[in-house]
Amino acid sequence: AVAAPPPPEVEFAEVLVADVALPAGTFVKPQHLRWQRWPTDDVPESYLLKAERSEEELVGAVVRRGLTLGEPITDGSVVKPGERGFLAAVLSPGMRAVSLPITPVSANSGLIFPGDRIDLILTQTLNAEEGTSRRVSETVLRNMRVIAMGDQMGDEPEQGQSHENARTATLEVTPVQAEEVTLLTELGKLSLSLRSLASTDEVAQAAERAREPFTWDSDVSQVL
Repeated sequence: AVAAPPPPEVEFAEVLVADVALPAGTFVKPQHLRWQRWPTDDVPESYLLKAERSEEELVGAVVRRGLTLGEPITDGSVVKPGERGFLAAVLSPGMRAVSLPITPVSANSGLIFPGDRIDLILTQTLNAEEGTSRRVSETVLRNMRVIAMGDQMGDEPEQGQSHENARTATLEVTPVQAEEVTLLTELGKLSLSLRSLASTDEVAQAAERAREPFTWDSDVSQVL
């Protein structure tokens, strides 16, 4: 009897895949990625190989289209900071991005980061009778997502830079809210009020119903 020839030895490469399901618009973090063995005779050219690429170069990129668990990652499935379309990939469907000027004081001294939720407070001066003026503050927009502080879009500022020094905040808003924010920047001073991660809309709405929708200068100063 003639012995059958041994089966050919299969060679494997390591391909970069998603370690969790990644919806479109997700910022890629190291824990989202892993290397997986893949037969070398069945590796498309678009897959990222460990022998040629590093997972660090994708950290901070944004998922352009949704990735399932274990799906190989390609350059076309993510967009990196600085590349065309990066901001558009961050936005939720149907939403817009609008920027407004801020100061360290109006932005909580750099303690607000991309991904946080904020309320927008407008403080303005109104002319009253007999040549006097009144000041009033009101919360004009609520529960808006911050997508950038200055030119930083990640939750960690780059080396040598700080969110505290950012001069603009970019918010994710509806088309109507984009018009409102643009107008509000002309009416008075805008401040960002950081929302708790544990707060719910029901709690916030109940608190708002228990008070006036705005605060006059005389409400906080006994002299006035």
